[in-house]
Amino acid sequence: MLLGFTGLRAQVVVDTICTTAGPSNLAVPFQAGVIYSWQITGGTILSKPDSNDILVDWNPTPGFFPISVTAIPLNGDCHDTTFAQIYIIAPVKASVAGPQEVCRGTEVILSTALTSGVIWQGGKKDKEIRFIAHQDTTVYLVADNYPCDPDTTFHFIKVVDPPQTSISSLEDTLQVGTILDLYYTGASGVGVDWYLDENKQGSGTYARYQFDEEGDHVVTQVVSDGTCTDTLYRYVYVKKIFKLFIPNAFTPDGDGINDVFLFKGVGIARFQANVYNRWGEMVYSWDESSGSDGWDGTQNGKPVPTGVYTYKIVVEDVGGTQVDEQGSFNLLR
Repeated sequence: MLLGFTGLRAQVVVDTICTTAGPSNLAVPFQAGVIYSWQITGGTILSKPDSNDILVDWNPTPGFFPISVTAIPLNGDCHDTTFAQIYIIAPVKASVAGPQEVCRGTEVILSTALTSGVIWQGGKKDKEIRFIAHQDTTVYLVADNYPCDPDTTFHFIKVVDPPQTSISSLEDTLQVGTILDLYYTGASGVGVDWYLDENKQGSGTYARYQFDEEGDHVVTQVVSDGTCTDTLYRYVYVKKIFKLFIPNAFTPDGDGINDVFLFKGVGIARFQANVYNRWGEMVYSWDESSGSDGWDGTQNGKPVPTGVYTYKIVVEDVGGTQVDEQGSFNLLR
C-alpha cells in the first residue's frame, strides 16, 4: 500500500486488510537524503523501520488502527508527516439456516444471518430465498467480504414423499348411536391421529367412533412420518332410523320354519317383550339381556294350545325414545 506524501502537506489514507492476509507492505514515495519514522498500531514492523517501504505483520484483532510516517530530511529541513488508518477485518463464514428434509411440493425457506455481501445460488442477494422443493436439492451461499477471500457453504435438502392415508370401510350414511371402529390400513412406522368434527378421538392404528348426533359429520385421519403429513376427510350423514316388524302368526311345529315368535327391528337399543294368553296371564317374557331368541310356544317347557295370544313390547331406540307396541298374533300347529 502506497501512502500519499507531497512536500510538507500531510494526507489521510484508509486501507482495509484481512486478518488472514498475512504480512503486507506500507510505503511512501522515496526521497533521497530522508529517513522515515513509522508509528504503527495494530501490527509489528518486520523490516528495516526507517525505510520508506516497510513490511508489517498485522494483529488478528479486527478494528481501526491509526498509523503515521514522518519524513525527516538529513540536512535538518522541516519534516512532514503522513497519517493513515488501517481497517483490519475478519473473514466472514457463510452460513445457511433452514430445513434439511422436507416434504415433496412444499415451500422451503432458507436464510442467513449475514446482512450484506451474500450471493445465493442463482444470484439473489437477499437475506432469504424461497422455492418449492420437488426433488433433492443442494443450494450454495457465497459470503463476499472483500478483501478477505469469499467463503462458500452448501446446504443439502432431502425431499421425501408424504405418507399415504388409508381408512377401513366407512358408509356415508349411519344410524344415530352407531359405534364404529375405524382402522388405518397403510404402511407402518407413522403416527396416526383421528378426529370427529375437529374433536380428537384418539391416536394409533384404530379409533372408536360413536355417532350420537343427527346431521352431517366429518371423520378425519391425519398421518405423519415426522416430516410429511397427509390428511383424509370422510363425510358421513347420521340420521335416526327406527323400524319394528312384529309377525301376526308363527308355527312352532319343529319343522325349522317360523318356529319362534320373534320381532325384528332397526335402531333398537333396549326392549322388554311379554306374551299373554287369552286370560291375560303372562306365558313368556324376555329382553335384550336375556339371550333369548323369542318365544318357542311353550310354557314351563310344555307346548301351549293353539289360538290367539297377545304381546306387549316396550322398545327404546338408539336416540332414547320409548315406543310401546301391543297387539295379537296366532299360534298355529
